[in-house]
Amino acid sequence: MSDKAHKVWKEERTLYQYLTPAIKNFEETTKRLLENYTKVLFVRHPFERLVSYYRMMFHFTSFESDDVSGISWHLFNRVRRLFHRPMIPRDRSKNLTQLFPFRDFIQFVIDHAKNTKDGSWKVDGYVDTHWLPISEQCFPCQVRYDIIGKLENFDEDLDQVAKHIGIRQKILYPSSMKRKTYGHVKEAFKTLSPQQITELKRIYSRDFKLFNYEHDE
Repeated sequence: MSDKAHKVWKEERTLYQYLTPAIKNFEETTKRLLENYTKVLFVRHPFERLVSYYRMMFHFTSFESDDVSGISWHLFNRVRRLFHRPMIPRDRSKNLTQLFPFRDFIQFVIDHAKNTKDGSWKVDGYVDTHWLPISEQCFPCQVRYDIIGKLENFDEDLDQVAKHIGIRQKILYPSSMKRKTYGHVKEAFKTLSPQQITELKRIYSRDFKLFNYEHDE
């Protein structure tokens, strides 16, 4: 095991040990947290989320360390099995966009929405959260969030969070970690069919409405 992989494993093991008591008393812990803690939710344009996740998982081979590339290959093989495609040998020198184009990923997301709804497929909570609608994960209609910010206005909204919890010092988010996907969304969506885009608008309709996003931004 590489040093980086060992570090990731150790951090996840520590996090699991820390969270285990909370998981065992989930309802009690959730109630206490919702009543006593500041609740903040950051959202992102649904289409940008899809492109960002695809690029992170399947395009940036330099980013794909032992942990991330494993997730990429896990998802690719899952799609391959569900779509009855042949086994393909893994080649770490190539990114997966050649084997798994963006339009195929989007078709999987569309099929995933339909088949998990009728029970044909199971939700994989470890991976699927990256594209599932925020409204289905964070329950903005049930949870009274103190602040709902947007990744598109992250610096300004982060200032509001800091003020709300009493932090006077300005929080500077590293430029290297800020969103870089916006300019790639239109190009990626050019590869989709009109039917696929219509289906995506339907799947994320609640997110568009709740968080005041436009389809054609």
